[in-house]
Amino acid sequence: MVQTEKVEEHFLIDECLEMFSVSGNWLCLLTEGKDEVRTNKEFMELFKLGGSVIDREALLAMFDEAGISALEEGDINTPVSIVMTNSDGVRVEGVMKRLSANRIMVTGQSPLIKQVNANHRLDSQLGTIPTSQSVDHFMTWLSLIDEQMNHQILTSKSLEQLLEKPNGSPVVYNRLKEVVEHIPHGFAVISRDWELLYINPTLEEMLGSSSETLCNRNLWEVFPEDLYHNYYLHYKEAFQHNQVVKFQDYLYGRGKVVDVTAYPSNNELTVFIQDITEVNSYIHALQETEERFSLLADNINEAFWVLSPNFETWEYMSPTFESIFGISIAVVERDYNIWMDHIHVGDRDRVVRSFRQMRSDKVACEYRFEYEPGVWKWIRTKGYPLEKAEKVMIVGVHEDITDIKEKDELIARSEQFETITRVAAGIAHEIKNPLTSIKGFLQLMMSGEASNGQYGDIVFSELSRIEAIVNEFMLLAKPEQEVELVDTNLIDIIHYVLALFRAQCRQGGIKVTTDFDAAIPDLPSDPKRLKQIFINVVKNAIEAMEGPGDLTVVGMYKADMDDVVIHISDSGKGIEPEKIKRIGEPFFTTKEKGTGLGMMVTTKFVESLGGTIRYKSKIDDGTTVTITLPVLHSD
Repeated sequence: MVQTEKVEEHFLIDECLEMFSVSGNWLCLLTEGKDEVRTNKEFMELFKLGGSVIDREALLAMFDEAGISALEEGDINTPVSIVMTNSDGVRVEGVMKRLSANRIMVTGQSPLIKQVNANHRLDSQLGTIPTSQSVDHFMTWLSLIDEQMNHQILTSKSLEQLLEKPNGSPVVYNRLKEVVEHIPHGFAVISRDWELLYINPTLEEMLGSSSETLCNRNLWEVFPEDLYHNYYLHYKEAFQHNQVVKFQDYLYGRGKVVDVTAYPSNNELTVFIQDITEVNSYIHALQETEERFSLLADNINEAFWVLSPNFETWEYMSPTFESIFGISIAVVERDYNIWMDHIHVGDRDRVVRSFRQMRSDKVACEYRFEYEPGVWKWIRTKGYPLEKAEKVMIVGVHEDITDIKEKDELIARSEQFETITRVAAGIAHEIKNPLTSIKGFLQLMMSGEASNGQYGDIVFSELSRIEAIVNEFMLLAKPEQEVELVDTNLIDIIHYVLALFRAQCRQGGIKVTTDFDAAIPDLPSDPKRLKQIFINVVKNAIEAMEGPGDLTVVGMYKADMDDVVIHISDSGKGIEPEKIKRIGEPFFTTKEKGTGLGMMVTTKFVESLGGTIRYKSKIDDGTTVTITLPVLHSD
């Protein structure tokens, strides 16, 4: 039935229409989607209607152009002033406001109905307040009713001292009575001569005094004007200008911070008081926390940042960002690519890949950034995903590591000099031994004590060893600029290398197994260096198995990292953990006649291609070498 329909939850249309009639206001309620408009009796009389229900078109015919435009555009969440015209051509001012997703209210004060000024009637509270403020006043009532009617247990405490039951409106009276006595905010009515007419139970609790103690007394006798001067000024302003006033202040002696809203009429002031002490303490706590965070963010060398997962929006950047990068935060927030364009072209792809990985994992990357034309800084960026309330953000820090890099470079040069010294000493030692043998046998051959053929094979063997050492050293010394990248099929390279050792594996009883991911793409690399890398690793794996065994090569493509990973495993005797750490050092070897230069060259070649090499071994269970190569490689 129409009578059970609701304006909002727990508030009936008929009750709303009657409430506005009691206050002397005309009202119509438009239900969108039903083509139906419900009106109260004041509206019917003003616009000379034969019934309380009209259609949408009939209502639109009464509107001016501004009203029609506002209704069609739907932008009426706040009151919009309109002008309507009745059948006699009388122009009537009113306001229009949206109550809910499908309900719109149009209301105003009727020039046909004389306002009632009973001293203790709630309908007098509207008085001559401008219509837009009247709407806000009624909407306050509606929202409070909506909030309270569903869950409050009502008592019979009386409002008769304040309210005289409106004739013919018991429903409205009872509703208002229930609301006033059970709303969670303080409610008071004050006369123009400052007599306190009524306070509700909530305000009694806030003030720590009963209504019997406070009512019918002068407000400023109970609450001294010099102490509550701010209240006095605002209440006086509400009466003088006949406007709603809102302010925040303190209840002295009660330790409460309150939010006050006062609605004036010709003779009385209706006051709503909300206790916001707890909310205020939360706000102050948050402000203190923010101040501490800002103090921390402003006085450390790292820049905090929060980034959207699509890398298009910087949600937050601490002020240190500008001193690190030399770019205004506002500029970067407008265009993220401005920051990216300052990253060294050789590092940019790697930075993009690292940020992409931050969506799912904690990642750190180091890169060069052009702080000024020709001035480069080293930056370390660390970030990881953070999920909060089903929203994923990327958070992290930027750190200027230029000084650290310069120190590392000095240390690296020192270590490089130390390595060169060690390599030179090692080469001298490795070459000296065969040279000593060659010298001795040549002396014997020249003395005639032995035939040339007797020691010739030994001499040639020692010369071959010297040649191998020199060749490996030459590979190690090749400058990195000789790397030429071409699209390379990694699987073909590995099959080629395994074919070189096929006969050796067959003779040694070694079973070779391969398993390659079909999704492995071609990657920009140096085929010559790749062949040398896999020759050295496969050769070591075969030599580690002193008899029959298994050689397994597995290749896979990690799309999230944009990397190709190759695992080469043998079933040899394994390597001790302390020796694993030394693989790649010059002249460190686990083989009887090895030089250690082979794996040093391998490590250098892998790193020159932008990859990594790792070793995992277990005694009597074999060794696995893992080589990771990027598909997107930056020189």
